[in-house]
Amino acid sequence: MKTTPTPTMSPKEDISDRWRDIHGVHECEGLLDPIHPLLHIEIVKYSEFTQATYDALDIDSFSEYCGSCMYNSHKLFDKSGHTKSGYKVTK
Repeated sequence: MKTTPTPTMSPKEDISDRWRDIHGVHECEGLLDPIHPLLHIEIVKYSEFTQATYDALDIDSFSEYCGSCMYNSHKLFDKSGHTKSGYKVTK
């Protein structure tokens, strides 16, 4: 069964100057109560990445590649609609 990629809906904010803070370098101080908008965006983005990974999983039990990714690391975000996420697949 082939699935279609999940469309990306999260806002594309530039967090380059704050990414260490947003990713918890200071134990998420001041980010959780209430949740900081940039942290919320990153959580949604990681959820979309998780879904993209699931969508790219070869689950065809008759495939010799069952259990592996249907795309290589250079094409995963292209195929799942996340090319402009600001991230790249490394492992």
